[in-house]
Amino acid sequence: MAGNIADLRAQVISAAAAGLNTAAAINADLIAEDTRHAVAAHRSRREPFSTRAEREVCERVLGDRRHGL
Repeated sequence: MAGNIADLRAQVISAAAAGLNTAAAINADLIAEDTRHAVAAHRSRREPFSTRAEREVCERVLGDRRHGL
């Protein structure tokens, strides 16, 4: 028989811990995938310090404030 029939709260805690471990593993996998995509996109640029790349970074970082305070 699986589980703890003497103390049902212990079963809930174990299930919550298993869910937390699963969520952490899924999150780590998603972060690794995002990182792979970001590195591939970065490496695909031929000129990382081109005017186009500088414009893109400026737009991302400053948005509408890029031409003033």
